[in-house]
Amino acid sequence: MNQIYSEELFDTFPEIFDRKLLAGGIDCQDGWFDLLGEFGLQAQRLRQMTPSADFRVRAIFVEDGMLRIRHQAEAPLGGLVHQFQQRSKTLCELDGSPAVGLFACQPRWHRYLCRRCADLHELMMVEKRPPMQYGADDKEDCRVLVLSAAA
Repeated sequence: MNQIYSEELFDTFPEIFDRKLLAGGIDCQDGWFDLLGEFGLQAQRLRQMTPSADFRVRAIFVEDGMLRIRHQAEAPLGGLVHQFQQRSKTLCELDGSPAVGLFACQPRWHRYLCRRCADLHELMMVEKRPPMQYGADDKEDCRVLVLSAAA
């Protein structure tokens, strides 16, 4: 993540995003900045309601195209982490627009991207949007797909 965005998260939520624990930086693209800001705000609110809860983010990175937040937390905050990790699948990692699917950028390196970013980089779709993006009555098939590279 851009250093300016990382610094803003460190300055706004120092008790959640600890500079010492995240000395290696926030290892994702700028499109998830707003998502991480919202996570910081909600984590801070939960922490205020449970003052004894010790919560620190230890690492932020991308794995299998999804945001991963490693942390030290008690149950309520751990559930929040899971919720935001899942939400990352619905947003383009590069620009924050709604994601259309999981794209292969290199072997074993994937990103959830919007159509514009995928087309710009001529990437191959690996998987459609995750099931959580659809309504309960939507029976859209979300099995893994392999499509030809974008033209």
